[in-house]
Amino acid sequence: MGITTPRAIIAVGLLALAVAAPSVHNQFVSDDVWVIQQRPLLHHPPSLSSVLKEPYWPMSFGGALWRPAVLTSYAIDYRVSDSPHWFHAENVLWAGIS
Repeated sequence: MGITTPRAIIAVGLLALAVAAPSVHNQFVSDDVWVIQQRPLLHHPPSLSSVLKEPYWPMSFGGALWRPAVLTSYAIDYRVSDSPHWFHAENVLWAGIS
C-alpha cells in the first residue's frame, strides 16, 4: 500500500468540488422538499434539543433514521439563508472537504 500524498488528497477534493458544483443552481427536489423546505422545525426551532430528537425521515417514510448533525446544520443554514442555492453550495463545500 502506498502513502496518500497531499497532492492526491487535494486532487480528490477538487474533483469532488467539480462534480458537485453544478448542483448550486438547482432548486429543492425530491426529499429536500420535506426534509428541508417544508419543515417548520428547521425554520424556527424551539430549542436545540427539539432538533436533536427529531427523526430525519417522516414516519410515513420509515422515520427510524436519526441524523441530528445534519438537521442541526440545516437549522443553522436557515439562519443564513432559506435559498436552496445556499444549501447546495454548503453541500458542495462538504463534498470538497470530506
